[in-house]
Amino acid sequence: MPARLFFLLLVCLPVYGVSAQRQSTSELLSLYLKERALELAARDVRQRGERVATMPLADLPPEDDRVRRWLAALYPPAQPPADDPPTFEVHALEPISRVRRPAHVKRFRETAWAFAGSQSRSPIDTLMTRDIRARMQAQFGSPTRLVIDMDSVETLPPAEIIQFEYWFIVNDSIPAMIVDVNGPWDRGIVVAAPSALRQDIRALKDALLTDVAHSAQRDPWADYYYNAFQGTWYITGYDGAMFFDRRIGRPDTDLGPPSILPFLENQ
Repeated sequence: MPARLFFLLLVCLPVYGVSAQRQSTSELLSLYLKERALELAARDVRQRGERVATMPLADLPPEDDRVRRWLAALYPPAQPPADDPPTFEVHALEPISRVRRPAHVKRFRETAWAFAGSQSRSPIDTLMTRDIRARMQAQFGSPTRLVIDMDSVETLPPAEIIQFEYWFIVNDSIPAMIVDVNGPWDRGIVVAAPSALRQDIRALKDALLTDVAHSAQRDPWADYYYNAFQGTWYITGYDGAMFFDRRIGRPDTDLGPPSILPFLENQ
């Protein structure tokens, strides 16, 4: 072997041996770390007696998921049911007649009133007021107070003129009124109750008038109606078949309300 070649081998062999030794040490270290991790995992399993629970898959829709939006529009998620509307339980209902009105006024003279108007879309507020009157006539008889029971009607502002009122005692102690404030040509009715029941007054209105709104029974009636905007008096009512209005001069209110009999005879 030439001396030059022998020298090269002599120089390279130690380098090759060092390189092989480093590679072997790295492999041993990697194997050690792997075995140690397995041993630690096995120890945790032995200590806990179970494996770590897996995490659920994350639902990450893409930013431009048109299919998902289309499905959401086609099948919208169900809405939670709306809360039930408040209710008022009427256990007893006592109508007040015209002759009992003075004693009723004296008993509840200090009552502060709250009102529920006729602006809602409840069934009773979609009916003509003269139709409501016919239904209430069938269920409760004649009103407690009429327009002829008011003093100086023709001098009052239109907003203060009441055409008729039904008064009640609800559940033996609560005063309530059903009031017509706009005359027979309008719709709906107003309910009044003590201001302490302000939060429940619409529920009270429903309780008082639901049966009236769904009743098909109507009784004949006749009454005076004063149209403040025209300054004109009418006899208005229901003859058992049709509603009617007849323009008249100023009536003698001391004689009480008009009789329905002449209108029944004309049928």
